[in-house]
Amino acid sequence: MRYARADDGVTITYSVAGGDRLTPSEREVARLIASGMTSHQVAARLGMSPHTVDGRLRRVFAKLGVNTRVDLTAEYARVTG
Repeated sequence: MRYARADDGVTITYSVAGGDRLTPSEREVARLIASGMTSHQVAARLGMSPHTVDGRLRRVFAKLGVNTRVDLTAEYARVTG
């Protein structure tokens, strides 16, 4: 495992199986989804389409090795204490 620090200072783990890293946009989507927002709410907040949010969320899932929003939220809570 490696770690990526988001702009808000939160560190998120990610798999290094393929040298994957979360981009700043993926970290922001992960943070907002973990806070309980829907894809539509994240899209409105970030000024992008819900489809774009879902694509970034799929990449976050793959990079973090999680399969659901619940798993993402648990991983986010684990690393943020």
